[in-house]
Amino acid sequence: MPMPVIHAYRGLKMKRKERNWNRKRLSKMLPGPKLNKSKKIRDQEREEELRKKEVQEEATRAKNAAEKKEREIQKKLLKKEKKTFRTFMKERDYFSPDEASKVNNMQDSDRLAELLSLESLKALNTDLASSEDLEKQKELFLKQVESLNNKLEEEKQKNVESLKRTSGEESGSKLKDWSAEETQLLIKAVNVFPAGTVQRWETVANFITQHIPTSNRSAKEVLAKAKDLQKIKETYGRQKAAVNEKAYQSFEQTQQKTVPPGAGKKNELDNPSERFVTAAEYQVAETGTNPAPWTAEEQKLLEQALKTYPTSTKDRWEVIASVIATRSKKDCMKRYKEIVEMVKAKKSSSSSYCS
Repeated sequence: MPMPVIHAYRGLKMKRKERNWNRKRLSKMLPGPKLNKSKKIRDQEREEELRKKEVQEEATRAKNAAEKKEREIQKKLLKKEKKTFRTFMKERDYFSPDEASKVNNMQDSDRLAELLSLESLKALNTDLASSEDLEKQKELFLKQVESLNNKLEEEKQKNVESLKRTSGEESGSKLKDWSAEETQLLIKAVNVFPAGTVQRWETVANFITQHIPTSNRSAKEVLAKAKDLQKIKETYGRQKAAVNEKAYQSFEQTQQKTVPPGAGKKNELDNPSERFVTAAEYQVAETGTNPAPWTAEEQKLLEQALKTYPTSTKDRWEVIASVIATRSKKDCMKRYKEIVEMVKAKKSSSSSYCS
């Protein structure tokens, strides 16, 4: 075969291979009929979902608009019925011959206008307008007032019972289970973490749990118990004052009879049933100090004890502290130093003024 023919044949073969290769590459790059069909289906499904969503949103908007329109209509009707009722009551001078009953009936009429529903108020206006007898109209008005009061009282009782079931009974039963050690830790924590502490009652509950791992008290229980202790403290306030007064009288008798030091403490223990352990005494027993401000009774007892027991008395500050149950030896010494400083400051200021 001649060479030109051979070269021409090979050229045609190469072109045919190149053409087939280009076709395969284009078929991979361009989507085929099946791919175009699946994409079309997905687009149709997406459009269908969007259409359904738009239909739902439109229905929701229409429903909200209808409800709003209905509320506006009800509001206008209620306003009209209120005005009708108030005008009716005003024209009849609120069925009151005197000013005292007139004020009460005015208040009751306002409560009826504000608390009755549209249907109830409309029915009341219809009943009042259908009767021309003034006494009958007054009777209808008072009957409606009584019915409203009974309804409000029933709702109030239901709310109270519901609160008792949900929280009152549960917290009350848990308060009874507090041990003496938990109570002492609570009193200590309340003083260590004063009002203003961030998350105070959660911190107090954690403090108790750290010292008593089996306690597991919640912040709600801790707060309820603290309130209960405060009520107990107020209840026994008078008894505490009586005990302090008796201690003061025992000082006077001790001074007159010149009884040796420590007699006051002994006399106090003769009648232990007359002593009442307070929150301050718990604090002193637990921490050895009471950070609360000094009361007038405590100051009075301290002054009397300082006069009764001179500096020559053995264990003077222990004896003085034994008289004031709500204060420790440290508290009494600190208070004495404060009084001395105040007296010195007063004397220095008066001397400088005279000069």
